[in-house]
Amino acid sequence: MISIYSDGSSSGKATGAIGWAWVLVTDGNVHSVGYGGLPTGTNNQSELLGAIKGIEAYLDSCHRLDMLVCGRDLDEIELVSDSRYVLGCASGAWNPTKNMELVARLIYLKSYVGRLRWVPGHSKADSLDAEMNSRADSMAKLGKSEQVLTSAPESEIITDEVE
Repeated sequence: MISIYSDGSSSGKATGAIGWAWVLVTDGNVHSVGYGGLPTGTNNQSELLGAIKGIEAYLDSCHRLDMLVCGRDLDEIELVSDSRYVLGCASGAWNPTKNMELVARLIYLKSYVGRLRWVPGHSKADSLDAEMNSRADSMAKLGKSEQVLTSAPESEIITDEVE
């Protein structure tokens, strides 16, 4: 099973910095992680970007012919998020009136993902879902913090790691 955990972070204001993150898990092991941020944006944009960047990282891994993540049936690939907005947009169940470009990109990328799964955010449960959601949340906050501290243009950090 390949799970793409994604999350976003915002200041709660449309004029504040945002961050996003993703964790790519292959058969229960962290394969790679990434995060980034923008100087301004909304919570929904940060959540959408986490999912988009996570799926794109998965596809990039396949492009590099990394056999840990390639050659799987679509049913074995899932996007995992604590955002019902993201999952609703990705499934086509929701028809948003904002963020149309990001939603269109997510819907396109969803064709590479077999399943969508919701997990509760900020869960204290002792599970892989809780651990990966927490990790994505922490990295998204880091992406947002880096934007606040530097007022930098969009940035993105990707780390290939095997634990």
